[in-house]
Amino acid sequence: MHGPTAAVCRRGAWCAPSSAGAVLHLQRVHLALPRPNFGFGQGEVDSCAAGPLVFLKPTGCVPLPPSSIDRIKLYDSCAAATMRIDGEDDSTGKRKVGALRHRSALLTGALLVGMCLGVLVSEKVYLVTQEAELPEGALAAVRSRKLEVAGGGGGAALAVAGGGVSGGPDGIPRSTAAQPRNELEALLRRVAPQGEVMIAISNMNLIHEQSLVMWLECVQRLPSLTNYVVVAIDAELAAYCKEKGINHYHRPVRIPDSQKDTGSNHAISAMKYEIIREFLELGWNVLLSDVDIVTLQNPFDHLHRDSDVEGMTDGFDQGTAYGEIYGIDDASMGWSRYAQGVRHMAFNSGLFYIRANPRTVDLLTRIADKLGKHKEWDQSVWNEFIFFLSHGDYKSPQVTARTMDYLKFMNSKVLFKQVRHMPKDQQPKPVMAHVNYHPSEYISLFVLFLCSWACQTVVGAVRRRSAACATAAVPSPLPPLPPPPRVPMPVLISPLQSADKSERMRAIIEYYIKGDEHALDRFPGGSEPGTRR
Repeated sequence: MHGPTAAVCRRGAWCAPSSAGAVLHLQRVHLALPRPNFGFGQGEVDSCAAGPLVFLKPTGCVPLPPSSIDRIKLYDSCAAATMRIDGEDDSTGKRKVGALRHRSALLTGALLVGMCLGVLVSEKVYLVTQEAELPEGALAAVRSRKLEVAGGGGGAALAVAGGGVSGGPDGIPRSTAAQPRNELEALLRRVAPQGEVMIAISNMNLIHEQSLVMWLECVQRLPSLTNYVVVAIDAELAAYCKEKGINHYHRPVRIPDSQKDTGSNHAISAMKYEIIREFLELGWNVLLSDVDIVTLQNPFDHLHRDSDVEGMTDGFDQGTAYGEIYGIDDASMGWSRYAQGVRHMAFNSGLFYIRANPRTVDLLTRIADKLGKHKEWDQSVWNEFIFFLSHGDYKSPQVTARTMDYLKFMNSKVLFKQVRHMPKDQQPKPVMAHVNYHPSEYISLFVLFLCSWACQTVVGAVRRRSAACATAAVPSPLPPLPPPPRVPMPVLISPLQSADKSERMRAIIEYYIKGDEHALDRFPGGSEPGTRR
């Protein structure tokens, strides 16, 4: 039965249309009525009145003759009644209304589909037209968005595969296509299916120096830390990793002219931003780790993942690590002599977690572009693009930043000048310890040799000139020099040998992993002998 419904108990209000027929359905009394042609508006029904049931109008009653009742069916209780008025034919307009509703539903659905298609097409056209007008640093972000709109792998939609982590609400999605787009994506699907990976970028020299060997030793001892990759930038290291069964990605690089005289480590650091960008463009978040880092706990268990970049700080206390307000006093300004500023120590460019989204792709593109043209320290450029404010025609990449806990992601200044001197039961155990404040043995010995050679050469040349002038009875242009002090070379080298980077890494492993409580004792606090704090 169809039509409006009114619930009543013995006596109740209802509304009946003017029609040629009706069906009165009571829970206790079921009346199938013939087609009486009477019409009335608001009224009542009394299912317990004496005699035949009647329809009550506000001004009176209309009796129903007993002959009009075809059948009566009694139910269990007289608690409620439901009345439905069954409409007639097209003369009532009911079927026309139903058809109109059907057509309206079809038109609404077609409109919604058209709007969705229009949005997709207009966005794609916008991205194509905007690409020619955007600055070079933002092109990568637009291309990533084009991949998201167009789909990848032969039209397959891009999405976060298997759940996992993402680059945030606007993160670059990972492809769900059956066929990976390149060798790197195939590797990441196998090694880091949840969408985040820890990488170290290295060449074979760092195997010879043992730092990469110790880095791998620490990472591989953690059963839950399997999503790591060594990015081998030379064929020798790639062959070594393949032989040892180490997760690796062979990515040859060309050192730009601007970085050729900066040393091997700085040249690698300058090129790493292009490499990391390749990971982000595929939709994977990256935890970058230099190879002079000792990993003691799974770092992914200690990340917040609420910012574009989480960076290790070079700070060594609350103020230098997380920021502080400092004062400036300029007496010449009178009553306004005092002013305030904000400062904190730099993010270390050797340990950070970066999420895959258009802002971070833009950030890395700008850094790589600048380092490819100018000879600058990559850590300075890294901090410049993260923290410098937009001004004038310059707009920053607008990335959000979080500082890692400096007692968990610990630099070697904090470890050797503070933590190791604390009572054993009060010492925080680092998640990762970065030996960034202390130089390597090779650098120290080379600098010593170079300085020693230069001093001996200059002093020898001056003495020979003085002697020649004295022999020829010509006044010497320089006063006579006292004899240079003779310091045995072993005395100069020995303290630095004990303080080199690799030895400190090995000592940290012995202290935290092997339980040698005195492993750190022989090292000075700084890089200079005799310093403890």
